[in-house]
Amino acid sequence: MKFDNELLQILAPWFKAGDELKYRNAPAGGAGLHFVASGRQTAVATTDNRAPTEATLRALGIREHVSALACGDDGIGLKPDPSMVLAVCAALRTEPSRTAIVGDTPADLAMGRAAGLGRVIGVLSGVGPRADLEPLADDLLESVGELVLAAA
Repeated sequence: MKFDNELLQILAPWFKAGDELKYRNAPAGGAGLHFVASGRQTAVATTDNRAPTEATLRALGIREHVSALACGDDGIGLKPDPSMVLAVCAALRTEPSRTAIVGDTPADLAMGRAAGLGRVIGVLSGVGPRADLEPLADDLLESVGELVLAAA
């Protein structure tokens, strides 16, 4: 599945100006698919409810590449509490210290820190400003597009 113009319009608010050009010829899920191809497991931890999250992942054509999913209505605990990401680690049978989180909010990054994750990566192409993310991140990327480039 390729990103088409309709999908780009839906996702446009999540990217900085010009980022969508990087995705025109990328498979849906960009970085996630590259990680899966390289043997890395991909998971989603979100405060959104499960039904719309599953629908979004299916619409993007990447649901089958997501090995674990923790959602806001699962009763696990919400960000920045580490319970959600620790549940994902348990489902993937991996140690938190061998896990990275990529997030665009201070709550995402604080959750990763509280869980003792091995890498906490902030992305500025979401809702969190640099001033809020930088103190919590091991790495700070301008755009999720850098994940696609780094993983390729």
